[in-house]
Amino acid sequence: MNVEEKVNFFISAGDSRMPSFNNEQIETALYTPLRNYYKQVCEISINKPEGALCRSRQLQARKGHDTFERLPELRVGTLICGGRYDRIAPFENQKALFQQINESRLGIFEGGHHVLWQDTLIWGVILSFLKLT
Repeated sequence: MNVEEKVNFFISAGDSRMPSFNNEQIETALYTPLRNYYKQVCEISINKPEGALCRSRQLQARKGHDTFERLPELRVGTLICGGRYDRIAPFENQKALFQQINESRLGIFEGGHHVLWQDTLIWGVILSFLKLT
């Protein structure tokens, strides 16, 4: 894939509001910041071939790492935040974590996988949570 194809792939994979890049109705306020971010990441990775090895190692490490059954053992307040339109970590996954961790709180915000950039309300929730813990 060329850089533009990679950028469009990552945007589409991370946000269900952006299903097709042939659609001229994409909201620029959502698309442009994500496009700029992913373009920068992709261009940097072109000059760093070791990045592919690192990504491969990370995927291999994650493949066999599953602690879901141990989550009820956590005894610390936990804030779980997610984006309503996140395709990478969808709401169902956030909900499953929330149900599995006894002292957890769940916040779902208006955004995709990069919800921290997309919904400023998230920061108030995070700060309030940190003040409580």
